[in-house]
Amino acid sequence: MAYDQDLMRGIAKYSRSHGPWAFSKESLFYGSPINKNRSILEDWDVDGIIAHTVDLEDVEEILSLGVPAVVQGNKYSKWSAPTIMVDEEAVGRMAAEHLLEKGLKNFAYCGFGDLWCVNRWEGFAQAVKASGYKASIFEHPRKLSGMKSQNQRLALELDLICDWLTKLPKPIGIMAVNDDRAQDIVSAAMKAGFLVPNEVAIVGAGNAELFSDLSIVPLSSVSLSTAAAGYQAAEILDRMVSGEDVSNHKIIVKPLYVVERKSTDLLCVQDQAVAKALRYVSEFLVDSIGVDDVVEVMNLSRRMAEVRFKNETSYTINAYIQYQRVKMVCEYLIATNLTLAQIADKAGFSTSTYMVSVFKKAMNTTPAAYRKASKLSSS
Repeated sequence: MAYDQDLMRGIAKYSRSHGPWAFSKESLFYGSPINKNRSILEDWDVDGIIAHTVDLEDVEEILSLGVPAVVQGNKYSKWSAPTIMVDEEAVGRMAAEHLLEKGLKNFAYCGFGDLWCVNRWEGFAQAVKASGYKASIFEHPRKLSGMKSQNQRLALELDLICDWLTKLPKPIGIMAVNDDRAQDIVSAAMKAGFLVPNEVAIVGAGNAELFSDLSIVPLSSVSLSTAAAGYQAAEILDRMVSGEDVSNHKIIVKPLYVVERKSTDLLCVQDQAVAKALRYVSEFLVDSIGVDDVVEVMNLSRRMAEVRFKNETSYTINAYIQYQRVKMVCEYLIATNLTLAQIADKAGFSTSTYMVSVFKKAMNTTPAAYRKASKLSSS
């Protein structure tokens, strides 16, 4: 999984800078040493453990060893050990915002039925509701009776997703809980005869490039700060091994941005005045345009322009302009080493101070912190 690989990438980067560390890694081929044989963990004679498991028994087994440990958890976790947590609701919100931006009015979500999937659904559904819409959810079958093999189960599940897609209104924007699931939806949509993205637009999460490459339609996906979390986890573990008390420390994996690919490459806007406004914003965003400029292009009264723009996009004109500028700032922070003043100028902000203020409000972090997290995640 991309999450595991990105987490290990961050851990390895810390080790290269502050180690070197020697790693003992659980073998997927031989099964879980935590459940199968506690002595294997004890025989490793490790100084510290970073555990990617949310199984309560596994976590308790690890913590009982008395070895410094950083564990995986969620917002309901009760243990006092340092914990890596994904802001699942924020991931769902970012996916919803991406689909809302496309002018879609029908929305759905497809997960696996696990707790973390439900938390992403909650963030997605709340964002859709806040914009005046409703979202459907695929009811994942927890028990598929009579299944003799995994392939048989997956085939039946794909048929169920096909049936579900057939009943949904079109065009529709669907969030898949991760990129693995997004690939399933693409396959189901193709099997059911629906066009992607024209009838079914799909966004996943995790930005697993392998799944995107394997998909018939390249997948848009929410990129996460998982590598940055791995780096922080290694740093915390290092401090624990040195005797520092870091109990109850939370390491939060946050959504960074949506990597847009073909699976959401569409714009569903019926109102031609609004479509003209969107094209204008896209073309002249860097030129310090404002609401008055957009209203003039729409050739409507300000009040009517605002009403029609929000009906189509769920944004006020000003909010849409600022949203697009923040996206541009994110791209510059990730792809360049430009100063904040230079980025502010290129993104159409009057000053870097104003840019930072808008960015913090939209992203709940500073440009500097965002740049640091994104650099770790891409290294």
